[in-house]
Amino acid sequence: MASQNALLGLIIVSACWTTNALFGLEGAGGTFRYGHIFWKRIQGNEVEFTIQAAFTRSVDTSYFSGSALDGYSRTGDVITMTGRETPMFDFGDGFEQRLDKLEMTVIAYSVRENWFLGSTTLKGHVYPTPNNEDRDGLSSRPWLAKFTGCCRFGELMNNADTPWVLTAEVDLQRALTSPRVGILPQISVPSTAYKDQFTPDSVEEGPSFRVPGSAAVPEDSRCDRRVKFWELDKPWTVGTAARFKTDSSLQMDLSSDHFSSEQALQCCTKPSQCSDDYGDNPSVSPGCFFRLLRSDHEQRALTVEGWVRISTESGGVVMKTGKKDGTTCADTDKGLCDVSLMQIALNATHVTVGHEVYDEMNNVWMLKTVSFAVNSNALLLADLNNEDYYSNPSDRVVDKWVHVAVVRQTRVKKEDSSFSQWFSTYKAYVNGQALELQTLNGCTKTVQSPECASRPGGAFYDLDDGGDSFDTGESNLLPGPRLPNPFFNNENFGRCDWDATWELCKDSFGSETTLQFGLFEGDLDEWRFWNGERRQTDVLSWFQKPLSPALSVYYGNPTQISGSGGIITKDNYKIASLLIANFNFDWDQSNSDSCASEQLVDGCAFTTLIPIFPVINHWEANTVNEVIFVETGTSRIMFYESGELFQLEAGGVIRFKQAFPIPVGMYQVTVRVAIDRDTPRVPVDFIVEVLNQDGFARDSDLRILGTELCTIPNQPCPYNPDVNQYAPTLSITGNIAAVPESDQGCPEVDDETNTAVFVKGGQPQGLLPVDDNVYPNYLRAYAGFEVALTFHGADSQPVPASGPDLVGFSIGPAPAYGRFSTVRGTKRANMTMQWTPCDANMTSILCVEAVDYHIDPVTNLTERSAASQSKCLAFEVEQDPPPVFLGPKMLLVNFTMGKPHSITLVARDANALDDIEIDLADGELPAGLTLMHADRDCLHCIEKSVTLAWTPGVNMGGFASVLRFRVRDSGGAVCSGLARQEDFVEVMMTVEKCKYMVQKDMQLQELAAVFDMDWIRLWSLNSMEPSLNHPDYLVLKEPPQVIHVGHRYRVLSGTEPLDRIVTRFGMSMEQLRQLNYDIREMEEVPEGYRLCVVPNSCKGLKDTIYSGLEYKDNKFLAQQGADASSLDGMQTRT
Repeated sequence: MASQNALLGLIIVSACWTTNALFGLEGAGGTFRYGHIFWKRIQGNEVEFTIQAAFTRSVDTSYFSGSALDGYSRTGDVITMTGRETPMFDFGDGFEQRLDKLEMTVIAYSVRENWFLGSTTLKGHVYPTPNNEDRDGLSSRPWLAKFTGCCRFGELMNNADTPWVLTAEVDLQRALTSPRVGILPQISVPSTAYKDQFTPDSVEEGPSFRVPGSAAVPEDSRCDRRVKFWELDKPWTVGTAARFKTDSSLQMDLSSDHFSSEQALQCCTKPSQCSDDYGDNPSVSPGCFFRLLRSDHEQRALTVEGWVRISTESGGVVMKTGKKDGTTCADTDKGLCDVSLMQIALNATHVTVGHEVYDEMNNVWMLKTVSFAVNSNALLLADLNNEDYYSNPSDRVVDKWVHVAVVRQTRVKKEDSSFSQWFSTYKAYVNGQALELQTLNGCTKTVQSPECASRPGGAFYDLDDGGDSFDTGESNLLPGPRLPNPFFNNENFGRCDWDATWELCKDSFGSETTLQFGLFEGDLDEWRFWNGERRQTDVLSWFQKPLSPALSVYYGNPTQISGSGGIITKDNYKIASLLIANFNFDWDQSNSDSCASEQLVDGCAFTTLIPIFPVINHWEANTVNEVIFVETGTSRIMFYESGELFQLEAGGVIRFKQAFPIPVGMYQVTVRVAIDRDTPRVPVDFIVEVLNQDGFARDSDLRILGTELCTIPNQPCPYNPDVNQYAPTLSITGNIAAVPESDQGCPEVDDETNTAVFVKGGQPQGLLPVDDNVYPNYLRAYAGFEVALTFHGADSQPVPASGPDLVGFSIGPAPAYGRFSTVRGTKRANMTMQWTPCDANMTSILCVEAVDYHIDPVTNLTERSAASQSKCLAFEVEQDPPPVFLGPKMLLVNFTMGKPHSITLVARDANALDDIEIDLADGELPAGLTLMHADRDCLHCIEKSVTLAWTPGVNMGGFASVLRFRVRDSGGAVCSGLARQEDFVEVMMTVEKCKYMVQKDMQLQELAAVFDMDWIRLWSLNSMEPSLNHPDYLVLKEPPQVIHVGHRYRVLSGTEPLDRIVTRFGMSMEQLRQLNYDIREMEEVPEGYRLCVVPNSCKGLKDTIYSGLEYKDNKFLAQQGADASSLDGMQTRT
């Protein structure tokens, strides 16, 4: 049933949705849940990329529809995705591939957890070089391939609804393949950790999980397939920051016609005057930006925000605008060339903002500023002293990344047709918290305390936007910056509200009509300019997130608003805002050749920078003196929202760092893995769901805590049938056994890793529980042989009579060709997996979790599902090993006549799922030899034996033969290239001549007759050791006695005919052949040949070949008159 299964499949990636392809995605929020890139070399510099991604399943769009019963996708469906922010794949060498029409094959899905997983392959990309070499060829770095899109899952506790960037390294000189990670798109951990009940002093640690991985393609060496390096990656690529010295700055010319011409200024309110670039959105045009900087009665509010880190207590000016050098201003044109149209400065304790106004009586520019105290907001002080955010906690902002936002509002005197009496007020926020002026603490329209006495009021200040209405933290009215009010006395123009450490009131502030960053020592990042007021909620919602136009409708395109014709006016500026420009200070927005890789960007200088928005040349900024790129801060307070929640431990363990209990919800994690530290890294991006429950205790039910009925601290919650209060448990069973320590794999890198192997059912005691051998342990399988496992899910939630309680499973990524049964059972359910791997020398990761399913019997609504802890299995698939005979491949065995002998040949196959047989491949068994086959006990392998049992007969002396035995395996399943394998052993058998083992109850005369001799000769052959004690009987000793039954004779020179030998020794030919099995087909024997003979003194020759010879001078010489030419002259005894 689809509702009870989470099966497997392959998907291709996508993004957040293009404007012309929503069709149901409006309001859906981010749907991206999981992403992973891995690659392999095809040939030369050609690389094939695979992208796996998971998204929310139940989104009502035609692009997500599928063939499942609920209308959504299931395994095998092919889905086409487009994106609002078109998904892109950047190969890193200047080539990009749009993924706006991406076909994906679904490889896994979960109805309960509402995701599907798929994969796509990008083939045939050829890099110009194996890696990104420097021009001098002396150094190199990886190619950086990036998969980008938008947007992350909208329910995340961190990084919700943000773009994603996954970066994979490619270096074909260091590796021919990348790792491949196997993990579910969403895994579960408890909000509190399990504490070992058997160890009272054990320390509770944060919930943890592992990230398993292996080589993406087969590798012969197990060690080369195992991932040995992990690192936590940034949740997304936030790029770089810019570092300024006190004499360096970044300036953009605002005097061009794009900003200050009459046509550009009119474009802001008259779209017909706009160029094609801004005709549809005049409120974000350069002319509008200029009008906001100088202040304007129609463009009422400018918001400037960005990140800053000052290096000194005194800080300095971080952003300003002013008139261009070398220009003069006519009295009638002061509004267009006011020197300091706006400035923002920061020191250790204050944010100071302001502008310059013109003193017409003295013909000088005067600086008007207001200063906001950092210590005026308790929540900000708590942030600044939070060690999770800052390594140097204190009330001061020195050497800390802080976000500063400033809102300037233009206030205009009512019914003044000349609009000459204009004022400005300021608000300031740090890290999203509103600051207050010390002299105007908490002043509002309705609060008239003594501290607010300096607020202007009454009819004289009858402003057209509400009279004396001021927001909390809003400054007093400051004249200007455009056309200052002549009512003010001159001395007022010289007043400065700076902290005592500031001395900026002494000199004129501005020098150019520019947007200028940097008159301080420190770093800047992500500075944005808005037409309209960004309220505190807006600042808090976005200051920790990278911002890009054209995001999902769910959370708004920052360059578009609804109503008012899509423009900002004096009537809507306090409730709406539009992004005009965004300088993100990323190295890839610069022109620097030395910043060609984000890995080497730290410290490289640049001369030109463009904003990430708008992408138009006239927003280009240039450096004065040296400005360099540096890495953006990694504190949790910055873009990596909750990025420091986790810590990395040995073996790929990721653990929550936060104190208990971890806030319940879903968290996004990005990890980069590599086979080892010196090989390319690839990313995997997934979700960790923290369940509100006790830790995963061993073999126990997991109680979900924190329901509305849990009112007594530290007491179990009473059972409520309408609330899902239990998470299911997961166990896995199968037949596995331990692999011997000598065959564990990679002890030099995996000291704590064990390997088990699949075995057949019905094995004796000694099987291992599968639950104790999940990753980082390995399960060894062999190509061509089916392995089987059973997954068991159980839920302890009592079942109400009217509501179902079901348990299913989420599985993925599944091994190729794995077969999964339907789920059997309800509260206690199980599902089997059968898999026959055909690709060897590879590692496949399978992750599983049990997921429950409850329906409220009253409301008939589905309760939120809970999942068990994920368990991952690492299948290490090896080539089917050939069977082997244990011991030497050639055996030499010497037998004795009458003596029982046995030889056992043992064959082993390391694949316990295989079968082997032993047979005689070559040779002929001698008479009486028997073969006995047997199975032997081996838990982790298969062993069989054959025993050769033989008692050579009395006529077998001199027998010699070679028997060749073969062991063959089954060949496994029908996988391409698999065949039966075999091994051989040779047994060389010989039977010793002239020796015989005495049998029980055998008489001397009887034995003598067997060998065709009389008892006297037999007795005399054994007068020495071994000796026969009595001529009348034989005594059977223990062990049985071996006696001589003949003499050994060796042919001295040349060949010797057998008939001459029998004549010489007085034997019959039959007796000679009986004692020498090896001469049965021979008529003569060569020199050196050994025979067994029984001389008969009555019938043998009287003389020997030495008769008539004398030994002299180390040789035999003929005696006088002797004839020693041959044996023919010898006389036979009678």
